[in-house]
Amino acid sequence: MQFPLQVEIKYFMKKVKNIIFDFGNVLLNLDMKATENQLVALLGGHYKFSEEKNAYPAFFEDYEVGKMKEEAFLSGLQEMTDKNPSQSDLKSAWNAMLLDVPPPRLEMLLQLKEKYRVFLLSNTNKTHIDYVMKYLEAEYGITDWDTRYFEKTYYSHLVKMRKPDTDIYNFVLKDAGINAEETLFIDDNPANIKTAAALGWQTILHNDGRDITTVMQNL
Repeated sequence: MQFPLQVEIKYFMKKVKNIIFDFGNVLLNLDMKATENQLVALLGGHYKFSEEKNAYPAFFEDYEVGKMKEEAFLSGLQEMTDKNPSQSDLKSAWNAMLLDVPPPRLEMLLQLKEKYRVFLLSNTNKTHIDYVMKYLEAEYGITDWDTRYFEKTYYSHLVKMRKPDTDIYNFVLKDAGINAEETLFIDDNPANIKTAAALGWQTILHNDGRDITTVMQNL
């Protein structure tokens, strides 16, 4: 069952022992258009990020589940055009969507970790995670993101599975030793929320423009 409202959050949070966050657009601000604009400049005016992902789902999904090395992914992007962009420029464009993690969200995670088992479950890839880890270290001196703020993190390219496939949800439950009905999952993608809810997880679809700290402030 999905609980989008604060008043409902107060009711069902009494049962929750575990909180699982998505990363992008929940904890990490994203600007998908920035990547599309830079890829258009590098690959040609015909390129549309969303359309390319729909036209070649296996290409992007293989990278998200670790079936493809970073160099092969960047080479694949190069092959989408005859303009011959460098892999370095393509890598920068691919990372352009990644913005920031505001300090209040870091404080929120530490506070929640005192009362709940807190996890991260993200569809991502090596290029993005490498960039974000460097950003966190440069901006905040954080070199232990995965352990300081979470009991455990689950990245799609490392566990070789991705949302919204059922396998990754079942894997997280088993690996973490947690129960679905005691677990709150927060994600910005309706498809990801739908699968979690069908498996008995409590869910919040985070796409209404509020900051996640506002959503969680009544815990």
